[in-house]
Amino acid sequence: MTLFSSDNGLPCPETFNAIRDNHGALWIYTRCGLVRIAEPEWAKWIENPHVAVSVMTLDALDGAQAGTGSFSQPRSSKAPDGRLWFVTGVSAQVLDPDRLYKNALPPPVYVEGVVADHKRFDATSFVKVPPLSRDLEIDYTAPSFSVPQKVRFRYMLEGHDREWQDAGTRRQAFYTDLKPRHYRFRVTACNSSGVWNQTGASLDFVVLPAYYQTIWFRELCVLAFFTLLWAGYRMRVQQLREQEKKFATQSKPCRPWLSLPTPRVVARS
Repeated sequence: MTLFSSDNGLPCPETFNAIRDNHGALWIYTRCGLVRIAEPEWAKWIENPHVAVSVMTLDALDGAQAGTGSFSQPRSSKAPDGRLWFVTGVSAQVLDPDRLYKNALPPPVYVEGVVADHKRFDATSFVKVPPLSRDLEIDYTAPSFSVPQKVRFRYMLEGHDREWQDAGTRRQAFYTDLKPRHYRFRVTACNSSGVWNQTGASLDFVVLPAYYQTIWFRELCVLAFFTLLWAGYRMRVQQLREQEKKFATQSKPCRPWLSLPTPRVVARS
């Protein structure tokens, strides 16, 4: 036996019934709605039970009623015409797998603006974030008239994120204490049918440095440091020279007080 759970893509763990349609897809009646697993995805899971598969979920936003465990009769059935019936303790609903609507149009993606420490900047121009900004929020959106609540996003901040971040349905990205430099924010979205916008949208912005974070200030500090070292070296050399002169003066030999003449030798015949 193998277990199909949320690790494999099941949106909610509580399930009540499963039935196949005429296309080989498996429909699972769950607490959060109807979950469809296409036959190729199901075969992929059978081959490798640890893989995550792609599923389609029909919930209340699509008109499907969530399942309930209080009804003791069979909760699903397939009619001779191929339609699937699902029943709860209070309602019955029917689904035609041959007439599933799929939105093939990817949603357009837009970056709306940047909020730095509660100050908003429009994304229509190059954004310059003030120095020492701690909290940064980037707002984005993707208009879709087909179940807009199911539009999903992923984003990446080049120069900070190493890979794409899955934001789900959230339409904001949050960053804290970004270093002063140039950044590019990229975002893409998919519609309720899982069709991704491959182009997405991007925004270039720069976090300005404080005066002590600039290159010229650091170069000035380095110059001041070496100047201080040179001044200390010259001062030490001057001290050594003065000590050398003082020592030479103290060690000079004294002159004698009395000078005796050289004796002469006189020879007499």
